[in-house]
This record gives sequence, structure tokens and C-alpha cells, in this order.
Amino acid sequence: MSFAMGIAVVDAVWAPYSSTVFAASTLEKQMVYDLSIQKYTKMTERKSTTHAKATNLAFNPVDPILAIGDSKGAVILVKLSPKLTSDQLPPVDTDDKKKKDNKFEGWSKQRYQEYKLEEKVLKVIARFDDDEPEDS
Repeated sequence: MSFAMGIAVVDAVWAPYSSTVFAASTLEKQMVYDLSIQKYTKMTERKSTTHAKATNLAFNPVDPILAIGDSKGAVILVKLSPKLTSDQLPPVDTDDKKKKDNKFEGWSKQRYQEYKLEEKVLKVIARFDDDEPEDS
């Protein structure tokens, strides 16, 4: 799995609240992806509004906020859209018939995140060592 930004990437970080959300930054813009929703299309993009260049990213460990450090020594805080944080808990069916078939019933947030990681990301990522030559 690869994401072509078309320009040098200065930082990339996984969101602590989701196994499938990550952010990447170039000098000019920041993009946030949710691999459980769209594998190769960014969910949102933020372009720099100053002449400063982005240098690093960090997710708030509790709230859906992305901190962006820049080359002028400033830190910009950006609140993420609810669509990037809404599927972090197992889905709950309200229809009584569907409740019987809900495979996520009783799942913890941790178990659901592990499931999303396995089903949405790890199945499509080539193993790093698959490309390495075998020892003779």
C-alpha cells in the first residue's frame, strides 16, 4: 500500500484513537486518511495559510485534534471532523432483527479497532519481508 503525495513528506503519524486513521504532511499541506472508509483517497486536506512550512504532526491522545508544527516555531491546532472519529466504536444496530445478527455486539473498542486493522489494512498491505531475496 502506498500513498503518492507528489512532494516530499515531512511527517506521518497514526491516530491514537483509531487503527485505520493517519495523517501525513508535506511542507505545504496536511492530509488525513481513514483506511476503513477510503483506502486511497484522503478524507480531508488542510493547506498552510502562512508562509511557514509544516515540519511535524502530532495527534492529541484523547480528543480528535491534530497539532501541526511549522518552520516559524508556531503550532496550529486543528479539530478533526466527526466523520474521522465516528466509527471508532463497534456499530450498534437499532433494529431488533439486526441485533440478533450483529457480530460486534459486546465487543470492546480495542477489539473493534483490532478487527478494523486486520480487515481493512493488514490484508491489503504486502509484508515488508516478501520483497527481500531469500538467503541461499
